[in-house]
Amino acid sequence: MFEILFTIDALVEINKQGGRVYKITENQVLESDAAFSSFLKTVYQQDVRSALKAADSLKVALQLRSAPWLMVEKTMRLRDDGQFEGEDIQPTAELLPLITPTIEKFIAQVQPGDVFSIKCSIQRY
Repeated sequence: MFEILFTIDALVEINKQGGRVYKITENQVLESDAAFSSFLKTVYQQDVRSALKAADSLKVALQLRSAPWLMVEKTMRLRDDGQFEGEDIQPTAELLPLITPTIEKFIAQVQPGDVFSIKCSIQRY
């Protein structure tokens, strides 16, 4: 088995206007929910999706650092025809619209000062 792991850790803070700010690194701060969402889409499309090959499994996991037991996970498999399939997922070529609501719902529960992780694990056999 071969595994590729993509991890994004973010610290959530509040700016002067009361909006969320996502600190990814010391020099990379995303100033809004929309900017963070756009960042996630870019990472998925440029890094995760481009690394996937037919028969790969993709596990997306969301986790709070302060509450490691609070985790949301979804596992999908990329079929030979380019369609993703998984539990509670109708076969689809576009995975991002299916997982984005789950990510957004999870992030909405994150409080200022929390650190959370989004991990995308590709397993190839």
